[in-house]
Amino acid sequence: MTTSLIVSGVLLLVYFVSVWLVSLPMRDTSIVDIAWGPGFVIPTAVGIWAADGPTVRAWLVFVLVVVWGARLALHIGLRKGGRGEDPRYAAWRERHGPRWPMRSLVWSPCFSFRRR
Repeated sequence: MTTSLIVSGVLLLVYFVSVWLVSLPMRDTSIVDIAWGPGFVIPTAVGIWAADGPTVRAWLVFVLVVVWGARLALHIGLRKGGRGEDPRYAAWRERHGPRWPMRSLVWSPCFSFRRR
């Protein structure tokens, strides 16, 4: 159990840092909103991997999480529709100026679920 939590945490860290690195040249921190749903697939996949002989129920949960994460990413991606950075993140970027790239590394994954 502890090992799967550590592996999940490390993989989530790598995933969200990768999203952050992609967001820097784009100057669009709001892509973290699109990445949020698929991020739930990582610990679910680790849970399947760590299980002693995953059950049909475990695979069903995994498939449902994959479908939900993909649906959420698609929904938010289509809603975003290439319009650039979400106004919430743009306001934070303006407020924090040159410190924003490092602040966004911490704040974006934590607050991407907040709505206007």
